[in-house]
Amino acid sequence: MGKIVLVEINFPQVNKGLLLARLDPQSHAKATRYLREEDQIRSAVASILIRNEVGQGEIHLGSRGKPYIDGKSFFNVSHSGNWVGIYVDNEEIGLDIECISRCDLSIAKAAFTPEEAAFIFNQMDFALAWTRKEAVGKCLGRGIEDPVHIGLSMLEKNRCAYQGEKYYLQQWVSGDYAFCVAKKENNAFPEPTILHVGDLLKN
Repeated sequence: MGKIVLVEINFPQVNKGLLLARLDPQSHAKATRYLREEDQIRSAVASILIRNEVGQGEIHLGSRGKPYIDGKSFFNVSHSGNWVGIYVDNEEIGLDIECISRCDLSIAKAAFTPEEAAFIFNQMDFALAWTRKEAVGKCLGRGIEDPVHIGLSMLEKNRCAYQGEKYYLQQWVSGDYAFCVAKKENNAFPEPTILHVGDLLKN
């Protein structure tokens, strides 16, 4: 079974300097290229999660650009607002996090197929549908360059289909955020481990 780790960030209380000091030179340079402090912090947290959960194995890119490490362990990182998360497993997986209040209903017709859009009436519907689409897209290794082209057909609450392939989902909501993980194998998802930024600085 894989592992899901989610880190909640309380930005006013975060010591950015301590986070950046934990990074290797390449990750430090990546984080500090961002102009906004919040983006620098999210990048630093993501880099620390990758190091802690993936280890020091060499990172490779698959045919569609999806990262994996030696031994074919796959990982996926997502962030939105106050959350950064990583999902690591030995099979193709996807993870997405979205801030519900930031979902823009005005773009629903452009972002979803007619089948998907027919069930979107509010921001919660949008967030749940979008995280499903993103998580499956990441499982495919495609991301969401043109979201309407990844049209999902819901088969059951936690099962959907895309281009004849079935995907298994787990979705949940915490506060103002929607989370979704996806994979093709019908086996149990790991229980998420919830951390705070300070937990990353203890070791």
